Amino acid sequence: MTGHQGSLRPSVKCKLVHGASSSRATCAKNTSSKDSSLMLTISDDDEALRAKCEAAMTDFDYNLAVVALREKIFTLSSEAREHKANLDRMMLESKKWVCYQVSLSTLESKVASLKVEKTRLEAVEASLRQEFDDVKCDRMEVASKTKVKDYLPSYKKEHTKAGNDLATATFPFLSEDVVDPLASIEALLSKKPATLQRPALSRNQAPVPSSQKDTSFSALVSKPMSHPPVVSSAKL
Repeated sequence: MTGHQGSLRPSVKCKLVHGASSSRATCAKNTSSKDSSLMLTISDDDEALRAKCEAAMTDFDYNLAVVALREKIFTLSSEAREHKANLDRMMLESKKWVCYQVSLSTLESKVASLKVEKTRLEAVEASLRQEFDDVKCDRMEVASKTKVKDYLPSYKKEHTKAGNDLATATFPFLSEDVVDPLASIEALLSKKPATLQRPALSRNQAPVPSSQKDTSFSALVSKPMSHPPVVSSAKL
């Protein structure tokens, strides 16, 4: 409160003194021919005016309305400073929130792009799975069409039986001596048909010399042997 009073009083006094000086200069200029008694009277009037101004300023300083107004101004100044501090803090938080919003928008954009990429990869994976299944089905179909039934391990018995049937059809004498169609080759070869047995010599027949045997054997070897017809297992 004293600061406000000190700030108001000097300005008013200076104004009054300046006005008195101007008045005194004007009077001196207009009444330069008057005597010194008149100047003394003006000086006394100036002192009286100064006293009146000081009394008026004292009344002004202690006026209740002025005091209340100054207190209100001081309170409003404090509130204004508080409001400015709050505003600065809110502006700072607003800037931070703007940064957060930008970061959040960037993150949402990245998440959206990742979702799109995930959808694309899932579609590619589904396409690859479909192609793999198609290739697998094609291979199974080709294998089922090209596989030989008689040579598969699961059809070993059928293959052996088909071979025996082929041998029986080629060599009819085997069917008379072989009971088990799954017998081994040694068992089949051990059976010697009557046509392959050596004929017994009669009493009237003389033994053939060895030279004639060699000649007849070489003639048999040189003569081409006709192969029996091969019966397909598919027909069997």
